[in-house]
Amino acid sequence: MVDSNQSGSPETNRRRFLKGATASGLALTTGLAGCSSGGSNSGGGDGNSDGSGGGQTTNQGNGDTNSGNNPIKVGALFPLSGNLAQLGEESLRGVEIAVEERNSNGGVQGREIQLVTKDAPNADAGVSTIENLATVEDVPVVVGSYSSTISRAASQRAAGYDLPYWELGAVADVITEENPGNVFRTNPQASFFGRSGVQTARDVVAPALDKDPSDLNVAVMYESGAYGNSVGGTVKELSEQEGMNVVEDIEYDAGTGDLSSTIQTLKSADVDLLNHTGYSSDIYLLWNQSKSLGNYIPAAIGNGGGYSLQAFVENIGTTAAMGVLNQDFTQYNTNPEYAPGIADFVAQYRETYDEPPLSGHSLGNYFGMNVLLDTLEALDDPSGFSLSAMQDAALGIEREIGTSATSWGVKFDSETFQNSRTKVTGHQWQKDTYTDDIWHPEREDGTADLYTLYPEEGRLSFADIKNIPRPDYTQES
Repeated sequence: MVDSNQSGSPETNRRRFLKGATASGLALTTGLAGCSSGGSNSGGGDGNSDGSGGGQTTNQGNGDTNSGNNPIKVGALFPLSGNLAQLGEESLRGVEIAVEERNSNGGVQGREIQLVTKDAPNADAGVSTIENLATVEDVPVVVGSYSSTISRAASQRAAGYDLPYWELGAVADVITEENPGNVFRTNPQASFFGRSGVQTARDVVAPALDKDPSDLNVAVMYESGAYGNSVGGTVKELSEQEGMNVVEDIEYDAGTGDLSSTIQTLKSADVDLLNHTGYSSDIYLLWNQSKSLGNYIPAAIGNGGGYSLQAFVENIGTTAAMGVLNQDFTQYNTNPEYAPGIADFVAQYRETYDEPPLSGHSLGNYFGMNVLLDTLEALDDPSGFSLSAMQDAALGIEREIGTSATSWGVKFDSETFQNSRTKVTGHQWQKDTYTDDIWHPEREDGTADLYTLYPEEGRLSFADIKNIPRPDYTQES
């Protein structure tokens, strides 16, 4: 599942990155405002694959560090082929930008960071890739992996080698709840998505529909994996606590090719709001079949990457997308005072890859990679450390919320090593008629774009709640 703007093999994209990175002399401070290094400030399912994951060592130095001075290797495990490749690649790009930035400013303790990039399109490939990284490449630490299924399998295998595994994007709660001790997660977990969605239903959707939350009929629908159950279970529980009427609780297989019976169930349930957790293909199926079967739902909250891609609009149509809300990592049309450095990251991404970011996954992974690099900086020996030394170093890093381009801070829980200072942001698809937004400033023709609405301090000055209730997409030909 590769977007037209993401065409090319992983190796082609790596070459394109190196060309752009070499041309770039900028050093950003957007990952962790106030962090220092080298003297400068500084959700998923399985893809289809029959391989164990290929890869290459990527030297991302620019001549400012001594490449012969024992570079520090970092394994990077992402799905770069198969049906998760689109956001796997986008996630990796954030890691690459962070590494290039750090190397251009002296590396870590004067030593260059080298990424050993591996393609792991599914859980089995994740396990075999970890074995390769631990025994052949001999990396001291691994980052990944976008997909919760891949992350859980790969991180547990890494535990057998006492290999630290930094998860920068996968969200299933179980990844840190069942942490064998080697997993450090910098991004929000899935239950945070559910909590944010219920808050948005209460504070945004109910008033827009001129309803009290106790009068809101909510349907909760989620794919049957760890990701979907984490989000969906939280949404159901908290919606009921808020006094909302949960009229349907629907779990389904994300690989299904037909949701018509589910849609008929929703159609007969008098639903005001659908909170949905899925992946791209089943999201498109849901709304296209809803359109053809005349299933109109006034408000919708989606969770995760499938609802934050431009491909969402391209696949279901502008009318159906208008007004749809999304709970996700920080996206780009966000107030820079809430997420300082976000505009700088977009500019650096454009310079490096000759296109705007695809989603907030690159930004979230950029943030997480910077936390790891700061942790390595704090170690006595950043390439030959024990797992306990990394745990101590990670626990020693604290940053307040509102000090980074994602708006996230840093404070790891001492038992789960989940970063507790993160937020999920609420966005909405609206027509882009602005010349001073951040993500696509070249657009002002009404093309659909995502705008941050919740929390209010994250809104750009011109952004407001629109299209709740949604336009009647069932009348669209």
